[in-house]
Amino acid sequence: MSAMLLYIITNAVMFSFILTNENIPQSLADWMLAQGLGPIAFLLAAGNFMEPTSIVVIFAPILFPVAELTVMVWPWLLAMLGFLMVVIYWPGLSIWFPHWLGMM
Repeated sequence: MSAMLLYIITNAVMFSFILTNENIPQSLADWMLAQGLGPIAFLLAAGNFMEPTSIVVIFAPILFPVAELTVMVWPWLLAMLGFLMVVIYWPGLSIWFPHWLGMM
Protein backbone atom coordinates (compact mmCIF):
# COMPACT_ATOMS: atom_id res chain seq x y z
CA MET A 1 0.00 0.00 0.00
CA SER A 2 2.84 2.39 0.83
CA ALA A 3 4.60 1.67 -2.45
CA MET A 4 1.38 2.26 -4.36
CA LEU A 5 0.83 5.61 -2.63
CA LEU A 6 4.45 6.60 -3.22
CA TYR A 7 4.08 5.78 -6.92
CA ILE A 8 0.90 7.85 -7.15
CA ILE A 9 2.47 10.80 -5.32
CA THR A 10 5.63 10.64 -7.45
CA ASN A 11 3.64 10.69 -10.67
CA ALA A 12 1.39 13.44 -9.34
CA VAL A 13 4.42 15.59 -8.42
CA MET A 14 5.91 15.08 -11.87
CA PHE A 15 2.59 15.91 -13.55
CA SER A 16 2.19 18.98 -11.35
CA PHE A 17 5.71 20.16 -12.23
CA ILE A 18 5.03 19.81 -15.95
CA LEU A 19 1.72 21.67 -15.63
CA THR A 20 3.32 24.48 -13.64
CA ASN A 21 6.27 24.72 -16.00
CA GLU A 22 3.90 25.19 -18.96
CA ASN A 23 1.73 27.78 -17.09
CA ILE A 24 -1.33 25.59 -17.47
CA PRO A 25 -2.58 26.19 -13.88
CA GLN A 26 -2.89 29.92 -14.51
CA SER A 27 -4.85 29.29 -17.70
CA LEU A 28 -7.14 26.80 -15.95
CA ALA A 29 -7.66 29.15 -13.00
CA ASP A 30 -8.62 31.97 -15.36
CA TRP A 31 -11.00 29.65 -17.21
CA MET A 32 -12.55 28.44 -13.92
CA LEU A 33 -13.10 32.00 -12.74
CA ALA A 34 -14.65 32.93 -16.10
CA GLN A 35 -17.04 29.94 -15.87
CA GLY A 36 -18.02 30.79 -12.29
CA LEU A 37 -16.72 27.49 -10.91
CA GLY A 38 -15.41 27.54 -7.37
CA PRO A 39 -12.89 25.20 -5.79
CA ILE A 40 -15.60 23.10 -4.16
CA ALA A 41 -17.37 22.29 -7.45
CA PHE A 42 -14.06 21.49 -9.12
CA LEU A 43 -12.93 19.18 -6.30
CA LEU A 44 -16.27 17.38 -6.29
CA ALA A 45 -15.90 16.70 -10.02
CA ALA A 46 -12.29 15.53 -9.57
CA GLY A 47 -13.24 13.36 -6.59
CA ASN A 48 -15.34 11.16 -8.82
CA PHE A 49 -12.27 9.99 -10.74
CA MET A 50 -9.17 10.34 -8.56
CA GLU A 51 -7.78 9.43 -5.17
CA PRO A 52 -7.68 12.30 -2.60
CA THR A 53 -3.87 12.34 -2.23
CA SER A 54 -3.28 12.75 -5.94
CA ILE A 55 -6.05 15.37 -6.19
CA VAL A 56 -4.30 17.51 -3.60
CA VAL A 57 -0.86 17.12 -5.15
CA ILE A 58 -2.00 17.71 -8.73
CA PHE A 59 -4.63 20.40 -8.27
CA ALA A 60 -2.98 22.50 -5.52
CA PRO A 61 -1.14 24.72 -8.04
CA ILE A 62 -4.29 24.98 -10.16
CA LEU A 63 -6.64 25.88 -7.33
CA PHE A 64 -4.24 28.14 -5.44
CA PRO A 65 -5.27 31.33 -7.31
CA VAL A 66 -8.95 30.55 -6.67
CA ALA A 67 -8.45 29.55 -3.03
CA GLU A 68 -9.04 32.99 -1.38
CA LEU A 69 -11.60 30.98 0.70
CA THR A 70 -8.86 29.91 3.14
CA VAL A 71 -8.97 33.29 4.86
CA MET A 72 -12.61 32.72 5.80
CA VAL A 73 -11.88 29.18 7.04
CA TRP A 74 -9.29 30.20 9.68
CA PRO A 75 -11.79 30.80 12.54
CA TRP A 76 -13.37 27.38 12.00
CA LEU A 77 -10.00 25.68 11.67
CA LEU A 78 -8.73 27.29 14.86
CA ALA A 79 -11.93 26.29 16.69
CA MET A 80 -11.52 22.67 15.55
CA LEU A 81 -7.87 22.64 16.59
CA GLY A 82 -8.84 24.09 19.97
CA PHE A 83 -11.43 21.36 20.52
CA LEU A 84 -8.89 18.76 19.40
CA MET A 85 -6.42 20.00 22.01
CA VAL A 86 -9.12 19.90 24.71
CA VAL A 87 -10.03 16.30 23.82
CA ILE A 88 -6.38 15.23 23.65
CA TYR A 89 -5.30 16.78 26.94
CA TRP A 90 -8.58 16.17 28.80
CA PRO A 91 -9.63 12.65 27.74
CA GLY A 92 -12.28 12.43 30.43
CA LEU A 93 -14.34 14.92 28.46
CA SER A 94 -14.65 12.61 25.47
CA ILE A 95 -15.40 9.43 27.42
CA TRP A 96 -17.81 10.74 30.07
CA PHE A 97 -20.90 10.00 27.93
CA PRO A 98 -20.04 6.31 27.29
CA HIS A 99 -19.30 5.96 31.02
CA TRP A 100 -22.63 7.60 31.81
CA LEU A 101 -24.41 5.12 29.53
CA GLY A 102 -22.57 2.21 31.14
CA MET A 103 -20.80 1.20 27.93
CA MET A 104 -17.28 1.34 29.32
